[in-house]
Amino acid sequence: MSLLERAKQSVLRERNRKENISFVFDIKKYLTKPQVKFVLDKSKQKAALVPRRGGKTISGIYYMLSICLKKSYQSCIYLGPTLKQSKQIIWDDLSKIVNSLGITAKFNKPEGSIYFQNGSKILRLSPQ
Repeated sequence: MSLLERAKQSVLRERNRKENISFVFDIKKYLTKPQVKFVLDKSKQKAALVPRRGGKTISGIYYMLSICLKKSYQSCIYLGPTLKQSKQIIWDDLSKIVNSLGITAKFNKPEGSIYFQNGSKILRLSPQ
């Protein structure tokens, strides 16, 4: 393979990497079609009208992971009614998903945050 062909492949890989998050993990394996559509939507502000047990937490986790792993030094905040409730709602699922995907991250359980190697982080907060 010539140097020019390698350079073209490298440019294509980088362009694909910037345009979608499948370079990190294939979300289609883990989410339903409506969830994938929600996560991959390029809108800055999103809203979802979803019934009880409709996959809101899991969609939110994959959305936050996609943001944090796509770009360096991003911050995502999960805001729950109270710190205790936000921990009950999201922490176990978030840590299981991060570990099952083999993503290298530092968990700070008392603080309720996850720090990724690229400088991005997910914080668990509450208004109280």
